[in-house]
Amino acid sequence: MTKIFVSSMLLLVSTFLSAQSPELNCYMPDPDATIRSHNVDFKKLDLDIKFTPEDGKLEGVAVYLFNAIQVKVDSVFLDGPGITIQNITLNKQATRFKTDSAGTTVFFNPPLVRNQDYILQIQYDATPKRGIYFVGWNNAKTDDPNDPTIIRKQIWTQGQGVDNRYWIPSYDGLNDKLITSLNITFDKNYTVVSNGALKNATENSNGTKTWKYEMPHPHALYLIMLAIGKYEYLDYTSKNGMISRQYYYPGTKHYAEHTYQYSAEMMDFLVDETNTTYPWTTYANVPVQEFLYGAMENTTATIFSDFFYQDERAFPDKNYVDINAHELTHQWFGDYITAWSGSSHWLQESFATYYAKKFRQKISGDDYYHWKRREEMNTAFDADS
Repeated sequence: MTKIFVSSMLLLVSTFLSAQSPELNCYMPDPDATIRSHNVDFKKLDLDIKFTPEDGKLEGVAVYLFNAIQVKVDSVFLDGPGITIQNITLNKQATRFKTDSAGTTVFFNPPLVRNQDYILQIQYDATPKRGIYFVGWNNAKTDDPNDPTIIRKQIWTQGQGVDNRYWIPSYDGLNDKLITSLNITFDKNYTVVSNGALKNATENSNGTKTWKYEMPHPHALYLIMLAIGKYEYLDYTSKNGMISRQYYYPGTKHYAEHTYQYSAEMMDFLVDETNTTYPWTTYANVPVQEFLYGAMENTTATIFSDFFYQDERAFPDKNYVDINAHELTHQWFGDYITAWSGSSHWLQESFATYYAKKFRQKISGDDYYHWKRREEMNTAFDADS
């Protein structure tokens, strides 16, 4: 008891001295690392969306279930730069709103009551320049899988860090997770991939189909994804029964077999290493053209740049194995456990980098593992110069 009391007093004194004497602080203050505050808790998003891809345009209806987490809430701000709001209702009653360059402020009269649930419906349209990308719709070249200059018709998203706000009016912050459900209406001849499980796909009379994807658990809004293109897929089943669905371009199955090798093994490896079952119900990889980065770990579905999509001959020089393991690790570190602000992304990236290297050590041996560590160390030193 005495030791506990003395330790507590030392901690109290050191905290007081640090507050009074900035030179005694042992951390670097970072104003950008503050957690964004919010006055409501968004619990669920049901999003209906359709596209005019040749114009880079979308139309959507976003329905939020949320509750107030302050005593009285007379307004809420939704991120949405460039989004045109058609109308907004609260519990099916029209409510006043004001739009500026950053988004939309919704006003409530009377104010919302703390801990009470509400339904907010937003009808909108947008022609976004960020967050969602329309590739090849005005200059598609060929569907020949053997043509190396092929330009495919695709739609794909990239939400990290705060770009999903350009196509979804939302609280686009990391510290408010919600369950999402997306209903996407598009040409029935295409494949549509989104977060979670495909609950149904209904054909419409106008040649379109509506795909309904649902997430079982909450996740951060920046992890919402969408990929539309022409795809087929391979399924890989791990020892624990988890199925990884790996999409590939039609006519290129031999690419997929090399690109996605070890998919089942890395799922088993991560479950064993983390001692935690895979936290979601589905997982997929989707290659796309002109992607902004190497890959992005959206919840349950990673989008990756198709320059990693390689056949047997190219595989030894550039392959997807390390990136595949890295993004899969993010399903635990980043998607299941998420930083409260973007300034802490480095931590979840560190876990993903570590486990990807350990998986490579498992399948490729110690020499490969240590050589890769050396390369990354040199890269870090070079970055400083």
